[in-house]
Amino acid sequence: MTSHDDRVRYFEVFHRHDFDNDGVLNAEELMAALRDLGREEEAAGTEHLLRTYDADNSGSIDFDEFLALMDRAGTDFSPQLGTDVRDARRDEGGNGGEG
Repeated sequence: MTSHDDRVRYFEVFHRHDFDNDGVLNAEELMAALRDLGREEEAAGTEHLLRTYDADNSGSIDFDEFLALMDRAGTDFSPQLGTDVRDARRDEGGNGGEG
């Protein structure tokens, strides 16, 4: 569960990277937000994460979906999110963290 302080931080980052002010993050904006949070591993798999956490299949994520992503990621590293990122890299032609 996300603490109040984390939620405020995520809110600020979300809105700082909502470049077109439409209330959602597209893949490019999501990647920038994740990098801003120091989450390079997650940023590398942005397209996959977007497909995974875009609950309404809009092609972007709103703040609630972003919070779900951050909750899943935890404060450090979630084994499940790590799997999502490795799967994304494999889907995008990367080595998936293997080899």
